[in-house]
Amino acid sequence: MSIEKIMPQSNHTLQVCMSDGRAGVFDVRPYLDYEVFAPPRQSMIS
Repeated sequence: MSIEKIMPQSNHTLQVCMSDGRAGVFDVRPYLDYEVFAPPRQSMIS
């Protein structure tokens, strides 16, 4: 089984379609508080 298609949705979820025909929705919202998704700090850009 592998991921065939990922389609972003407007409500911070991803529609995921697998090679075996299964499909589901992955909710990204709980992960948006992690630092990796934070806007870059100015000191890091300079």
